[in-house]
Order: sequence, then C-alpha cells, then structure tokens
Amino acid sequence: MPAEVELVKLEESQIQQAGEMMARSFFDDPLVQYVLPNEEDRRELLPLRMIPLIRYCVLYGSAYTTAGNSTAVAVWLPPDQTHMTEEKIKQAGLDQIVKIIGLEALHCFETVNEYVEAFHLKEGPEPHCIWHSSAWIDNSTARVWAVPCCSSFMNALMKKDSRHGLGQSGYRT
Repeated sequence: MPAEVELVKLEESQIQQAGEMMARSFFDDPLVQYVLPNEEDRRELLPLRMIPLIRYCVLYGSAYTTAGNSTAVAVWLPPDQTHMTEEKIKQAGLDQIVKIIGLEALHCFETVNEYVEAFHLKEGPEPHCIWHSSAWIDNSTARVWAVPCCSSFMNALMKKDSRHGLGQSGYRT
C-alpha cells in the first residue's frame, strides 16, 4: 500500500521547477516528439513551453504539487474556467509560445489540437476539465517508486479537488 501523499497548491515561486519537471516527464511523449522532433530543441524548448501553461493554471485554474520536496505536479483548467481571454493569455506568457517553439512546431501542435477539439465537440460537448498538462513523477525518481506514488498522488488529488468533478472514481494504475 503506497504512503499517503500530502498535496499543496503550487506557488508562483515553484513554476520554473514544475515546468522543468514536466518537460522531463513529457520528453518522450509522442505528441511532444511530433511537435519538437529534434531532441536538442525539445530539451531546450520544452521547459519554456511548459512554464507558461503551468503559470496559467496557477493564476486561473488548478495546480497542485507534493508537499516538501516536490516530486509530482498536476495542472488543469476546471470546467468553469476554460475560457481563455487575451488578457489572461498575456498575463501567463502564453502569447509568447510561438516565439519559443517557432511557427512549424506551433502548426504541428495546432493540427493535433484541431483534431482533438473536433473529437471533444462530438463526443464530450458538456463542460469538462482541460488537462493542459500533467506530470506525475520527476524522472529522477526511482522507477520502483513511481507507480505506487503516482496512484497515491492521483487519489489524493481527486479527493482534494473533487469540487471540479475530478473525485468521482479515483485513479487506478
């Protein structure tokens, strides 16, 4: 049985660390590889891409991490907070994404996003959470510990933020 995980709100002072952690966690993700196929570019640009997303969720959505030495982070926009205004986008730095990753990478991301959005409209038009990104375990953590910790982290997260409909069924690995 995994140990209990204590969650805390992610603070603005933790955004860079969380962005770096999330970039490591998503480095080999197929979508990320499609958007940023060159490993050197991905290593350099992915944290810079993640930081504004995390900042947006800290400012206008939900963002949690583990207490103490941050080993996990989850960020999302609850159903009632998914409308992204130009002001909010600029405040979080999301307006700089094209300068960070370039037009070609942005086009790749938008192509996939259009497909996913069309699927959402057809299959799940009711309000739902937008998980912009989420990373469970820092890659430097021992693999043996990763799955039980991930399960504990997600279950704690579901309980803590059930007001957004996330705590319905818990998380299973």
